[in-house]
Amino acid sequence: MKNKIVILVSMVGVLSAMAAPVLENDAMRILFADASRGWGVTFLRDTTREIDLWQVFFAKEKDGKRVECKEVSNRSPAKRRIERDGNRTTFVFEGIDLPDEPGAVDVRATVELEPGMGGVFALTRTKYPVLKRVTDDGAGDMMMPSVNFGAYLIRKRDSKKIPDPRMVGYMGYSPMVSAFNLGDAGLYVAAHDGEGHTKYFDVKGEQNVSFYTPVENMGYLGRAAGSPGYPVCVACYKGDWWQAAKLYRKFALQQPWTAKGPICRRADYPKTMSETPLWINIHGDSTVATNTLITAKKVYPDFATGLHWHRWNLPGHDVNYPEYFPTVPGVSNAVAACRAMGQFPMIYTNGRLWDAGTMGWRFAQPYATVQDDGTPYIERYGNKRAQGVMCPYTREWQDVMNELARRITGPEVGAPAMFMDQIGAAAPKLCFNPAHGHTLGGGTYWFDGYRKLLAQAHATTFANGAFLTTEGSAEPWMDNIDGYLIVTMRRAEDVPFYPAVYSGYTTYFCSPQHGLDDEISWRYLQTREALWGVELGWFSPSFLTAPGMAAKREIVGALCRLRMRYKDFLAYGTLLDEARFAAPPARVPIKWRPRWVNRGKPQEFDAPAVIGNLWRNSADTETRLFLANISDAKQTITLANDGFVGRAVTLQPHALEALRPE
Repeated sequence: MKNKIVILVSMVGVLSAMAAPVLENDAMRILFADASRGWGVTFLRDTTREIDLWQVFFAKEKDGKRVECKEVSNRSPAKRRIERDGNRTTFVFEGIDLPDEPGAVDVRATVELEPGMGGVFALTRTKYPVLKRVTDDGAGDMMMPSVNFGAYLIRKRDSKKIPDPRMVGYMGYSPMVSAFNLGDAGLYVAAHDGEGHTKYFDVKGEQNVSFYTPVENMGYLGRAAGSPGYPVCVACYKGDWWQAAKLYRKFALQQPWTAKGPICRRADYPKTMSETPLWINIHGDSTVATNTLITAKKVYPDFATGLHWHRWNLPGHDVNYPEYFPTVPGVSNAVAACRAMGQFPMIYTNGRLWDAGTMGWRFAQPYATVQDDGTPYIERYGNKRAQGVMCPYTREWQDVMNELARRITGPEVGAPAMFMDQIGAAAPKLCFNPAHGHTLGGGTYWFDGYRKLLAQAHATTFANGAFLTTEGSAEPWMDNIDGYLIVTMRRAEDVPFYPAVYSGYTTYFCSPQHGLDDEISWRYLQTREALWGVELGWFSPSFLTAPGMAAKREIVGALCRLRMRYKDFLAYGTLLDEARFAAPPARVPIKWRPRWVNRGKPQEFDAPAVIGNLWRNSADTETRLFLANISDAKQTITLANDGFVGRAVTLQPHALEALRPE
C-alpha cells in the first residue's frame, strides 16, 4: 500500500509550464528549476541552491528505535504532472522510491488560497514573496528602504555586521521597494500597490527579504481575505540603484497620488510651497515669529523664508491636541505682518492624535483606533501625556481636521500654510472597531481614510491661498500634500531615491544640521540636498544672527539663489542621475554631529570633493548638470555622463556650476 501525502500550502501564483522558466536580461538571470527537479527556484544567478516546494521525512524501526532514514522532496525522482480544478492547482509526484521500497510514495502538493481557511482557521497575516539569500554576505550592495529620502546604500552588506532592520509599515516614511547589486547586475523588488494595503517590509539574516501583510478582517472566520491583495514586482536591471528608482517611477506615475500631473501644471498646487527655498523652525509666541521673519528678510531680501511655527496656541506643544484654540495673543496680526513682507509662517497641528487628558476625549474616543481587545491605542511622547491615535477612516476625524484647516488658513488666523504632523511619518495602526465601517485589522482603510481627510483639507487650504504639509515622505497622499518635511538625521549613505522617483510631483524641505559642524562638512550636507531638489533649513532663529554662522549663511544663501534661478529644473524638473566621472574626484574629510544632543555619535567619513546631479527641465526640453566643489582647493574632473563624456571641467573652491550638454 503506497503512502498518500497531501500538502496544503498558500501561494499567490503557480507555475504554468512543465519546462524550466527563465527570466533574464543582459544584466541577470532568474532561474526556476524544471519539472524533473520539482520547480525549485534559484534567484540572481545560476546555482544549485534552490528553494524546495516541499520536503517529507520518513523513519523506520531499527533495534527497537525509530530512526530517520529518508528525506524526499519535490526534487526526488518521480513521475510528475499538474492537475487544475478551478482555483486549485495540484502538483503530482508519483512513484518516489524509499529504501527497499521502490515507488512507495506518491505526493500531491495542492496549492490554493481560500478565504477563511475553512471552518476552524482564519488567515491573519501573509509573508510573500520570501526571497532567501538574495546575495551572499559581503558580496552585494543593498538599497535599504529608509526614512528621509526613501533609501540608503549598504555596500557589501554583511548580516553579521549589520543588525536586521524591521522596516516601517506602509504608509510610513519608507517606500516598499529595495534593490540588490552584484556589480552592475541588479535585482529590483517592490510592492506595486496602488491601493495602499497596510504592510511591512522585512530584511532578515543574509539578505532574506519579504513583504509582511496583515490581511483584511484578519482572524475572522469566513471573512478573512485570502491573499495580500497587491502584486509584488521582481525585475532585473543593468546599472545601479538609479535604475531601480526609474523602474519605481514608472509604476508611481501611474498611481492615484500622481494622477493630477506635475506640480508645474496643476491648477491646485500653490507655487509658494515650491518657491520658498529656506525654512526656520521656532517654538515661540507672536513676537518671536514676527521678529524671526523680519530678520530673515534683512539677511535674505531676494527670496522668501518659511517659518515652522510651534506653540502658536496657548496650551503649548504636544498638549491639548486637537483643541488648539485660543491662540497666543497677536497670532493673526503677526501672520498678516509676515505675509505682507512676502514671508510664510506655517502653523503646526497634529493630524493623528487626540490628547486623552482633554474634555473632548470622551466624545472623540469612539472614533479612535482600537486594538483587537477593544482598547484604544495610546502613545506617549516627550511630555508623557497619553495621546489617542485617531482613525482616519471616520468622518468625524476628517471633519475635525478640516475645521482646523478652515480656522487656521481662513480669516480667523489667516496663515499661508498649515502643517499636519505625523500623517506622513507614522505607520498605520491595525484598527478593530467594527463601528468605523472599515475592514478589521489589515486593509486599505488607512490609505483611503487619509485620502478623504486630506482631499477635504487641501481643498480648504488652497481655497484660502495656503499650502498643506506633513512630516515624512509618505507617497500615497502626494496629490493633497503640498510639501514633505524631511527632518530626521542624515546618513552619509543616503541616496535621493524619493527625489529621483517624485521630482516634479512634490516638494521636499528641510536640511537639519548641527551649527558646530565645520564649514566643509556644512557645505557638503547643504549642497548635497540642494542639488537633490530639497528646500533647505529648519534652522533655529540663531542661524540668522550668530556671528559664527556668517560663512554658513553665505553657503545657504548661494544654494537658495541657485534653486530660484534654476527652479524650472530643481523645483519643477526631473532628477535623472548623479554626476559621473572618468576617475574618482579627490576626497575630503567630513564630520557630522548629531542634530540633537545625546542622539548618537558623530559620523566621520570621506566624501568626494566634487558632487553633482543631472536634471531635466519641466518641459523636458533641456538638461543641466549641476556641479559643486565643496573643498577649499581647485578641482579638475573629467565627466562621464551621457552628453558630457570626456569633458574636462575645472572648478574653483566652493564653486557652483550649471553645465549644458555640448
